[in-house]
Amino acid sequence: MAAKTPRVHEEPLDFEGVLVKLAGMMGRYVMVATGPADDAPAARGGSRPLQASGRLQAAIDGQAEISRRRAPGRDVFICSLDSGATLAISERRLTGAVFQRWPDDGNEILVLTLGALRMTIEDLDALQEHQQRGR
Repeated sequence: MAAKTPRVHEEPLDFEGVLVKLAGMMGRYVMVATGPADDAPAARGGSRPLQASGRLQAAIDGQAEISRRRAPGRDVFICSLDSGATLAISERRLTGAVFQRWPDDGNEILVLTLGALRMTIEDLDALQEHQQRGR
């Protein structure tokens, strides 16, 4: 019998859509991972993935002022995790974004391509909530 192919619902996003999804994740426990985008050339000396986890905090103090002063198409959204990691998402560098929902296991992942960098933000609370409903 063939293995069941996992279903995934993908929602393409622009910068504003990314901000809406991040707003929905505020206060939730997430894991953030970065690495080279699939189609990016290998960095000189190799690239080193970064991984951090914690509760996603609200935007930094002064975010509205930062956004107001930037030219259209050049906004940068900055927020942090309660573990101390800081995320910066540049509108100018955002070349692709998709929100993935995996209904079979409850996984919800925001996948961003920022130039040669791929950033994934996985909602670990959603995964845990799905597992608890399945018991």
